[in-house]
Amino acid sequence: MASDGKGELLLNGQTTDKPYVRQFVGRMMGVREKVLTLAPGLEAHFNAVFVFTAARVEAKWGTTGYMNCVTDDQLFNYIAEKEFGKKIKTEEASQIAQAFLGLAHMDKEFGRGTKLKPEHG
Repeated sequence: MASDGKGELLLNGQTTDKPYVRQFVGRMMGVREKVLTLAPGLEAHFNAVFVFTAARVEAKWGTTGYMNCVTDDQLFNYIAEKEFGKKIKTEEASQIAQAFLGLAHMDKEFGRGTKLKPEHG
């Protein structure tokens, strides 16, 4: 995967049939609005992130607009060691988690077909 220089991704050097980056950022902004509605007073910045687990990524920071592309090996550092933006406080993280839990309960499709099975160890 690489950037097309216009904010979208190329797959094997070719443009994709859909504007995946733009659609994903739009969905993320919609979720952001819902979370901020469910967590009044919270002032949090949201970053859209594509995590590629089995693909080579050559999309440099900033070339995909408001979304970043990382590999699974880079994800921990992206979240825990990032140097951009402000770190959220424990209380803010709790507010965000509660807001996402509220969204999950509102979403009729949440959890359908994805029932967790107990692990046998």
